[in-house]
Amino acid sequence: MIKGQVIITGASGGLGNGLISELRQRGNNNIIGLYNKKKPTVNGVDLIQCDLAKDEIPDELLNKVSDNVNIIHLAGVSISSAFKKINMEDIKKQYELNTIGGLKLIHSLWPKMKEAQYGRFIFISSVVAHLSVFGTIGYAMSKVALETAAKGLLAEGAKDNILPFCIALGYTDKGMISQVPDDIQEIMKKQIPLKRFGTAEELANTIEFLINTPYMAGQTVHLNGGLYL
Repeated sequence: MIKGQVIITGASGGLGNGLISELRQRGNNNIIGLYNKKKPTVNGVDLIQCDLAKDEIPDELLNKVSDNVNIIHLAGVSISSAFKKINMEDIKKQYELNTIGGLKLIHSLWPKMKEAQYGRFIFISSVVAHLSVFGTIGYAMSKVALETAAKGLLAEGAKDNILPFCIALGYTDKGMISQVPDDIQEIMKKQIPLKRFGTAEELANTIEFLINTPYMAGQTVHLNGGLYL
């Protein structure tokens, strides 16, 4: 169980929904879910609409933040394209949400975390940031930037017990994978030593471990079934 409040971005996605459900089953009842357009279908959660790529952080969220806040930046967008055909605006869109959106949220809550002398935040990076995957240059760049940011933020936050972590997440059975044709999914599974995709339960396990293990601060944990070691 995670002590304190949990804020999850990307709450309307399949993985976001799954993660919220997992955490609620484990007794986490103080959860705020941030979503962009599609309102999540989960119950018993405070839901706040916010486009992290464009909007300022809403006062509604700032007013609800507790003294013991744990932030999980799961929101993201992936726009696949061969480099020779790539639109630089698409790269910008991925950075605005995947990278800057997460930093914007942390920046807005930093004074509250400093005052409370407590803060935990986990950036969800991607295994794609560590592999050579066709068509993912913009997405991979935006994700590995989060891992670098976590290292720098640790240097500033540690003295105030504000600790960043990263999870370089592999392919999961919920979320963006739904955009991939079934036959391609089977090929992808064969490349993973465990021969399957990860689950929201396994992501929740890893998040709980990191938040409850401060000495892991600043590090990137790879959760990918052995696809990248």
